[in-house]
Amino acid sequence: MGFLFGTQYYRYPTPSPEYWERDIEKARDLGLDFIQLRPQWRVHERREGVYEWDDLDRLFGICREKGMKIIFKFLLETGPEWLFDRYRAFRVAPDGRVLTPYSNGSYYVGGMIPCFDHPVVRERAAAFVKEAVKRYAGAGHLIYWHLWNEPRNRPYGECACEHSVKLYREWLRERFKSVEKYNKRMGLSEGAFEEIKPPVNYANFSTTALWKEWCRGRVAERLRLVAAAIRAMDKKRPLMTHVGMCSLLQDILNDGSDDYQNAKETDVYGCSYVTWAGECLSFARLERDATFTDREWRRNVFIYSMQTDWLRGLKKDFWVNEFYANAWSMESPDFTAEDIRLRLYEAAGNGVQGVNLWQFRPEKLCNESGAFGIVNPDGTDTPRSLEVRAFNDFRKAHPDLLEGYKKDKGDIAIVYDAESDMISRLEETDASNEGNRVSYRYKNSIKGWYGLLWRNRMNIDFIPSQEFERIREYRAVVLPYMTRMNEKQAGALKAYVSGGGVVFADPCPGMRDERNFLRDALPPFGLEELFKVRHGLPKLGKLGFKTPVNRYGKGIAVYFNRFPGEREEPGLAAFVKKTMGFRDFFRAPGLVAVKRGKSGGREVLFVLNYENRALTVDLPAWKRKIRMAKREAGVLWR
Repeated sequence: MGFLFGTQYYRYPTPSPEYWERDIEKARDLGLDFIQLRPQWRVHERREGVYEWDDLDRLFGICREKGMKIIFKFLLETGPEWLFDRYRAFRVAPDGRVLTPYSNGSYYVGGMIPCFDHPVVRERAAAFVKEAVKRYAGAGHLIYWHLWNEPRNRPYGECACEHSVKLYREWLRERFKSVEKYNKRMGLSEGAFEEIKPPVNYANFSTTALWKEWCRGRVAERLRLVAAAIRAMDKKRPLMTHVGMCSLLQDILNDGSDDYQNAKETDVYGCSYVTWAGECLSFARLERDATFTDREWRRNVFIYSMQTDWLRGLKKDFWVNEFYANAWSMESPDFTAEDIRLRLYEAAGNGVQGVNLWQFRPEKLCNESGAFGIVNPDGTDTPRSLEVRAFNDFRKAHPDLLEGYKKDKGDIAIVYDAESDMISRLEETDASNEGNRVSYRYKNSIKGWYGLLWRNRMNIDFIPSQEFERIREYRAVVLPYMTRMNEKQAGALKAYVSGGGVVFADPCPGMRDERNFLRDALPPFGLEELFKVRHGLPKLGKLGFKTPVNRYGKGIAVYFNRFPGEREEPGLAAFVKKTMGFRDFFRAPGLVAVKRGKSGGREVLFVLNYENRALTVDLPAWKRKIRMAKREAGVLWR
């Protein structure tokens, strides 16, 4: 479909109907291609089997008249009340507590969240989806079905009702074949699969990691459920979903999923851009604003580029499905035109095929009151909406530029491993940080490494560990705290370096076995030959030797004696560049990013000046120097 740019518009009860026509006209005036509708199960099937579509019918009609396309985004997590009263579709925590459905900003109407392992919930959800698809599939201006809003397993424990536990036990039986093999693998002593229960706390790393692995798989299964219901009625229109904060930023223990699995279930996969920088502990008053008012913006602004670079490693077609148009809370500074400009052009330079603003009008309800709007509460322009219009003017003046743009392969790759992420989270979990925890060694390491490379003028790709063999496509790779490396991956790593690759490894690759038990000596699988080091456990984040830089075959293996991503040290970037033989593509006296790609046979550069001052960027390979205004984004091609 080419590059598309639009906005989330409607989720009952806002915006109210008197705004619809003029708002959609305004969206067209800004150059937007589509609006997103977010029909909530609880709203449209208040009585079982009775469907009410009047509001959506009217919005479809207005969009047809105004020439506006539509994305139809199901919100199934707002279960109708009859689902709980009549069928007892409650989630149950592993300790037996019934999780009472509730209301939240994104789920204002309530009913969050029924158990989607419950047979009746699955049956009725599929029926609701089919009814909607049957009604609207014939609309020519409907361009995507959006399967699920932020598919993640939340809250902790997913659901441990009788239906979920039965499915979990079946999964264990299929995986381990016998309870004796399960006991041997896990170091436990169960009498039968029928006796196994989900863990009630985090203390046993092995059983918790196994349970959460199953939970992540159930998230992807829910996408399959909805996709099958849609495909029963509409076999052609493409499917999309977006995860919210992607795996690199999620609290994998309490609110996580597996982007690698999810992305396989859709034609287009997306994420939400964060509205804060660093760790978020309170939405009411964010500790760090996602604007240039953040005192540490230089260290934190990489977070947007990191998200889209990660998505590109998962899916050819990927979007920013929630590009926040303003700050999260009324207490946070408004985003500026500069914030919108640099995030839009960096996303485009990273190769996204679509952007969906969240959202058109500021929210009026609940804990999201006053947040997000690209326009003012009265529908008039803001500096942000004017920046959106300017971006759309640019892309429409050069219609082929973004339509076929593909970013070049990165200068270096970072491997992400969900199992290592999980075990690191568990290593640092206690009663004081059970929820909303995104600051621990693995997360700090992967974010720290990316931020270091991004600030130092490199383009970065990500490799999901499920496709570890892709490391051979790059001249250098980074392994952040990959404690769950297995023997096959270790063999691939040795072959990669022997063939001329360069690896930068945090301590402890393969430190834990498939049960998450500690190994006797590190590193395992013959990696001591690769790295020329043998050691025990790191204490206080350090090992008692100098970082070895070992030539192995045609390549180089670097094994750090500490965790560079946790605390950047002077000279680290220069060391990385020298070791891998990297030369800067450009020169500039400040924080500048340059994205390189191709479109229609042309070389394309996206050049972004993050500094609050004018500067000159030297592009030796292009024999050009360009003068850039403060916080300007420019696009060059030849």
